Amino acid sequence: MGLGRRCLGALVLALGFAASETRAQSRVPPYDVWDEATLAKIRDGSTLDIRLSTHLGYWDVFFNSNTSADWFDAASPYAEHHNETIRIHAFLASPLIGGPYPALVLGHGHHGHADRDLALAVAALGYVALSIDGPNAGQSTGGPEDENQAWISVDKGAQYGYLYHYAYAGMRALTLLEALAKFPANLFRIDPSRLGVLGASMGGIFATYMNGIDDRVKAAVVIASAGNWQHSLRYPNSWLYNGIYSGTRDLPYNGSDPLNSIEDVDNDATTINFLNYFDPIRYAPRQRAPILTVIGTHDQYFPLPNANLMELAITSAGTQQNFEKRLWLLPNEPHRFDTSVTNLVQLVVGVRQWLDYAFGKRDKPLATPEVSLDASGGDLVFDITAQDTDERLSRAEAKLYAATRVDSTPSQIDDFKAYSASRTGSRFRARIAATERSSSGELLRADNVIYFATLTDPQGLPVSSLVYKGGRPIDLSTDFQPTIGPFPGSTVSAPVPPPRVDAASSLVSVAPVRGATFEGLAVSNPGADPITVRVEASTTAGRVAAAEGLVNPVFIPLPSRSQRAFVLEEWLGPGARDLGGGLKLGWSSTQGSTLAFRGALAPSDLEEIGTPAPRVSRIWVPLAPEHDPAAPRTLRVFRGSGSGAADVDLTFRDRTGAVVESRTLRVGENGVGETTPPAAAASADVRSTLAIAARLEVRGTRDGWSIDGDAPQGGTLVQPHVEWNGVFTTRIVVLNTAASAGSVRFRLRNPSGAPAASETTLTVAANGSASTTVESLFAIAPGAPAGAGWLEAEPTGGIIVEALASDPARGAVAATPLHPADSVSWSLPFFVEDSNYYTGLALANPNDSDATVEITAYDRSGGVLGRTTSTLGARQRQTRLVSQWIAGLAAAATGHLVLTASSPVSILAYFGTDDGAALAAIPPTRVDTLK
Repeated sequence: MGLGRRCLGALVLALGFAASETRAQSRVPPYDVWDEATLAKIRDGSTLDIRLSTHLGYWDVFFNSNTSADWFDAASPYAEHHNETIRIHAFLASPLIGGPYPALVLGHGHHGHADRDLALAVAALGYVALSIDGPNAGQSTGGPEDENQAWISVDKGAQYGYLYHYAYAGMRALTLLEALAKFPANLFRIDPSRLGVLGASMGGIFATYMNGIDDRVKAAVVIASAGNWQHSLRYPNSWLYNGIYSGTRDLPYNGSDPLNSIEDVDNDATTINFLNYFDPIRYAPRQRAPILTVIGTHDQYFPLPNANLMELAITSAGTQQNFEKRLWLLPNEPHRFDTSVTNLVQLVVGVRQWLDYAFGKRDKPLATPEVSLDASGGDLVFDITAQDTDERLSRAEAKLYAATRVDSTPSQIDDFKAYSASRTGSRFRARIAATERSSSGELLRADNVIYFATLTDPQGLPVSSLVYKGGRPIDLSTDFQPTIGPFPGSTVSAPVPPPRVDAASSLVSVAPVRGATFEGLAVSNPGADPITVRVEASTTAGRVAAAEGLVNPVFIPLPSRSQRAFVLEEWLGPGARDLGGGLKLGWSSTQGSTLAFRGALAPSDLEEIGTPAPRVSRIWVPLAPEHDPAAPRTLRVFRGSGSGAADVDLTFRDRTGAVVESRTLRVGENGVGETTPPAAAASADVRSTLAIAARLEVRGTRDGWSIDGDAPQGGTLVQPHVEWNGVFTTRIVVLNTAASAGSVRFRLRNPSGAPAASETTLTVAANGSASTTVESLFAIAPGAPAGAGWLEAEPTGGIIVEALASDPARGAVAATPLHPADSVSWSLPFFVEDSNYYTGLALANPNDSDATVEITAYDRSGGVLGRTTSTLGARQRQTRLVSQWIAGLAAAATGHLVLTASSPVSILAYFGTDDGAALAAIPPTRVDTLK
């Protein structure tokens, strides 16, 4: 058993871990709906059916968008449309002479339409402008109306939603511009190699989608728009929840859930699909062109921290060498900007400078500034730095903006005050006196000041930092909530949605990965009802992680019997490769199961890193120093939600039970604490007043392995598969948690249940541990025939037993705990079978009567790959490949397994190959009921 380099590479592909990050992300929302076939249709100019009418200074243009569109009407009876045509209208304006010029697609906001005057104004600045009506807006025909109900009508697929059709129309507009550039003498003066997109509000959402999908976009400006909508749903007066509550076909949380409606904003499949496909942050990791985000600090619809998290998440798709991203924060501006002449001129100048950069007409914008705060001298001293040249910075203007609240309800907003910053060495410095009060009357202090900086270059292009509070950028863990007024024009006061409550949760550690190293998850739903898992990355301190290229949290829907297997960056973006801390998995049902992986392609390495659930306040961890003693060992302690941080007491003992060292580890709520055990330690006693979990993770000299912390188990413990004198060695590790000596009676059995050796008893000192091989434990001589069977262990109170299976010659190793047999259903969230590697499954029946086990293999979508029912005789064990258990399984199969037993049995599953380089266990998850 094991996974070699060649085969491990195949395993990575089987899991969906594509070699190309872009290819991998293409399998998950939102990119899976924009597949190559769809993009080919979008780029097919032969289906445009262009119609033009000429006016003084502009043209009316009509063209086909989607010629095979599906959608639902937004009003009762919510009729469904199939295979119909959406026809788009636009105003086209271009400079009168010269060219060819860059061309911009202009997107309008919610309930808006194309703007002829805007198109003419943009043309006057030296760009070809195409201002489009969205589907069924203005003079466009076909498609859903731009109503809240049409936004969320995605139950039959994202391609039904209004925002899908809007983005589709925008990309068809690019195809239109390419086609118009081919008209005789290039009548419209279009440079088809320099196409861009600009939009505000819903038009900014539209611009983010287009720049996240279409390589033809060479410049993007997003105004008054940001992502990470799920979090802001719970702000009082949230625009999105108000729209769901008052503008869709059914009220949330009323016990009714018709098609295309939202019952629960956390777990309803409509919510999850809508957010996964249309929250702009899902498009952030693959932005094509240089992208400028312009947003007010007091935007009611996209409030802080949305702007921060969106800007962090934006990452280059790697398609353009000149990719840059910048944020321009407008102090005290709400969603609808002040359009006074001064402000409008500043906005036009800044946006034009960005477009000039993107289209190759000026140098790179100033680097994004960062701000540090020092209050040690009484005054608040802010240092503003940027990774740019001294020469460029010396010509820049710097301003600091500070407030103690963000309240968008006053008619005149003045929360942020501006402070000049002077150049001091390699930085700019602003000082706020200790007696200074904010516009809202509060004394400005280091713990309450909200601040950001903006650098402006001589050409008038501003670049802002993120917004800070408490010395760090505002994120989802910051003590911050904006004040937002009631939704304009709404006659309904939407309540705040109830808090999210997880039916089950677990934690897994993550560490930065480089090169061919990867981390991934397999999550499965063995039940008949759809469920959702929320995956949230946290720092070691328990903060919700926020980082460059990170989309966090993410929500993964699992329909009936389905499974998802992926590397973390597929769902969480490339920033997931830099994570250090943990992942919290919150399930909508107790039915879900998870397997976490960490490994490398070269040198070969694969480790199952489990998902421990913090449930108890005291656990013990065998450290197994006898196996691979030179390998680095890390003890990780996990803390769940509720009651804040925990002080965790660690007592390390040697084999005799003597205390080697005691430590205290502080672990934040939802955090992960880690420490390196002392060299002489053989066990760790982990205690806290709050619920915790612990795990030993060993970066083996050849293959990684791990042991979950455990508590003593009652009854007879079973290891369904052990080997002796064969390729694999089985090491038994026993830990006595009691204050008095304890013992374990071991019985080694053949597959038929007959004794394979005389039973033996192992005595372990108080608080001590012991480690021995099966051969040593049962006095099996080295020259005796090789064999395989199963193991029973009957401990006295306080005993924990682990088994380590390893290939000493080639390095593979995996550890599993010995637990009593059980008669329930189990979910194994991952299996794989093909010509290179296999999944092995061992079942043992320790009882005096027969047991029946049903095994079902499902593919990723929930389809049945095969099913078998087997009878295990009394005290019998069977070990087979999954392909041997289930006759007729395809030669290359992957998915997940569900097992149901009529009476107590024990399960052991590994996946591996014959080269023995790496090995991983698949711990079964108990599922109490399956519908």
